[in-house]
Amino acid sequence: LQLDAINKSFFGNAVLTDVSFELTAGEIVSLVGTNGAGKSTLSSIIAGIHSPDSGVIHIAGKKVHLRTPRDAERQGIGMVHQEPTLVDQLSVYENIFLNRELLSHGGTLRRRAMIDESRAVLESLGYGVDPEALVRNLPLIDRGVVAIARAMLARPRILILDEVTATLNAKEVEHLFTVVRQIARSGVGIVFIGHDMR
Repeated sequence: LQLDAINKSFFGNAVLTDVSFELTAGEIVSLVGTNGAGKSTLSSIIAGIHSPDSGVIHIAGKKVHLRTPRDAERQGIGMVHQEPTLVDQLSVYENIFLNRELLSHGGTLRRRAMIDESRAVLESLGYGVDPEALVRNLPLIDRGVVAIARAMLARPRILILDEVTATLNAKEVEHLFTVVRQIARSGVGIVFIGHDMR
């Protein structure tokens, strides 16, 4: 991933000015700064949520236009947002496959296939979370892993983690970092966004 001279303003206020950034496969890069520094805006541009006012984005050496999150996903970009995006009333597998449900030719849900694939993704992250458990019953660290598993379902080449440690204690953060390092070892480039230098 390469960003060159990215600029973004909202209502006449410059949030990003001539930002250039580079990420290679299997690399973890942290964007650290105070609230309002533009970290989430930059990640939203990479994820196709916002379009830059000017500047160029390259993926694998090719210039791309990321106008929507779907464009970003097609380019191999996954994102785990700072705000909770899981539905507490649904199970783990239902959250992982939300809006990407597997259907049979007759149009019925392929529940067993989604459970099995969810279990495989979670285990690949080193977690044995029950895919049929309700999200509302999970501890915060497990919810974070489910959100990452949801992003990993699309097998991204680039994964953006936006403030995913904000609600975790030190032990949970270190456990999550183990998962992040494992993802990077598989060749995924990771952008890790935070405000805590530690």
